[in-house]
This record gives sequence, structure tokens and C-alpha cells, in this order.
Amino acid sequence: MRRGSLLALALAALVAAPALTGCSSHAKSRPAAATSTTVGPLRALTVKTYEYSYDVGQLTALRVAAGRVTVSAQNAGGEAHEAQFVQLRPGVTVAAVVAGLQRDPSGSSLTATVTSVGGTGSIAPGARGGAVLHVVPGSYLMFCSLRAADGNPHFAKGMLLPFTVE
Repeated sequence: MRRGSLLALALAALVAAPALTGCSSHAKSRPAAATSTTVGPLRALTVKTYEYSYDVGQLTALRVAAGRVTVSAQNAGGEAHEAQFVQLRPGVTVAAVVAGLQRDPSGSSLTATVTSVGGTGSIAPGARGGAVLHVVPGSYLMFCSLRAADGNPHFAKGMLLPFTVE
């Protein structure tokens, strides 16, 4: 499947997924989080991956500082995972991206609404990975496009996280 099609499915899954609370998806294999707090924009983003969720700590709203951001990811799950990042173009909302995908499920129009900014690549269970991103203010999505044993992409199972760059 083309990368654009995977991203299209990821964004469509955002609408179908239950509302996210905090900055991580909820999954049975993820340990329970303590009370959440909000902090200023981050220059370094530490991510733990599970089946099928992201954990970015005890934050109520993920805010990342514009500029160079170092991403450190640890795979605490039993399957390979990744953290890919896209920016919604200025003035484009997640709802608008999803509406565009409903009109064009192939994802071919996706390049008009988002820009890829990089990611960690596949991280084996128990391993660590990372990336350095250069981001500007706006709305972003982090997602995993790898497929589970049942053939479904991880983002469709909950590995999709919107965040803001300030």
C-alpha cells in the first residue's frame, strides 16, 4: 500500500477512534497513568510505544516547541512500532483533512493538506529509536503505519496522536 494511502487511513481512523484523553491512546497493555499535568512546549519528546498506543508522559496536552525537536522512542510493546509525523498545512483542520479523505479515500489529495516531517522508522520490541525533527508552529499528527499480525495498521488500533507545535 502506498505511504499516502496509509496516511489517509490514519487520518480517517482519527475520526472513527474514540476521543483521546491526555496524550496517549488507551490500551490494555499500557500501564495506568497518574494524574496528568500540562507543561510548557517541549524541545525533546520522549515516547513509549505499546500495543497499540503512545505514552508521552503525564501530560494533558502535548505541546512541542517550534524548531529542532529530538524524539526518543522506546518500544515497550511486543511488536515493532514507529512514530511518523505530519504537519497539517496552515489553516487546515483535522476535520477538513478527514472530510477530504471522505471525498477521496485513495489519499491522492493528501499532499494538499499535510506535509511529512519525518519519523523514527520501525523500532523492534525492547529497542529504542529516535529522530530529529524541524517543526514550525501548527497542528501535527504522530502515527504508526506498521501492520499488526491481523493485517490492520497500528494507527487503526489507536496509535494516532494529534499535537500542537508552538
